Amino acid sequence: RFADYTHLLEELYGNKALLTWTGSTSGDADYYRIYSNDGTPGDDVDYNVIIATVDHLGAVAHSYKSDALADGTWKWGVRAVDDATNIETNIDFATVIIDTYPLAPTDLEYEFDDITDKVTLKWTESPSLAAAGKYNIYWNDGSGFIDYDADPPLASVNAPADEWELEDAIDAEGIYNYGVRAEDAGGKEEMNSDVTVTVKINDAIEEVPDLPNAPVGLTATPVAGGKIKLDWLYDTTNQEVAPWQFGVYFDDNTGNVDYNA
Repeated sequence: RFADYTHLLEELYGNKALLTWTGSTSGDADYYRIYSNDGTPGDDVDYNVIIATVDHLGAVAHSYKSDALADGTWKWGVRAVDDATNIETNIDFATVIIDTYPLAPTDLEYEFDDITDKVTLKWTESPSLAAAGKYNIYWNDGSGFIDYDADPPLASVNAPADEWELEDAIDAEGIYNYGVRAEDAGGKEEMNSDVTVTVKINDAIEEVPDLPNAPVGLTATPVAGGKIKLDWLYDTTNQEVAPWQFGVYFDDNTGNVDYNA
């Protein structure tokens, strides 16, 4: 039996595994076979299925980098093979846990509507949420830091989506910070704290009361006794509130109507 390799190590690169080892000291070692448990929790390395082979000598000797791996607990084994295809039978293995999270959205920006006093957030979607998942919206309620521990967040938008509008108008001055995080269909939310925007409201926003519509078609007709008769119409189209009474103003022969009288 020839000597096997030693010191099998693993590193994690995103959702890929890099295996490295010290090569066999046998002079007739030819290559190495790579095995795994296919990421199945609780399973041992399956030495009946060869995942890959790596030459004993060469630029990438004594190392192997996997393709992208699904979430799971991956066990990896390596066995040396000589030039007569004899295989040593060590059962050492290295373990890599793959627990991927979605990528964060990017290019977050906002629009503020001065008429509705509402904020709209827009972003470039996460490539991880092509057809499933959601975006969680967080904020600081006008002061301090964004509360990413809020349960639930301020709002959530099902993917695919690249914008969100604040349901209620902002009614107080402050510095409003908003953050957006991606959450996949399995409920895993990425942890970025960089995708944020700040909306500064420097002046208190005045609440504009609901007002009745203005009268239309005003006419003035002289009548007996030096009096004037006023007539007008009232249009109820898109009316917010009904009028309680009508106020009548005049210029007292000055040329300018005094609406403060």
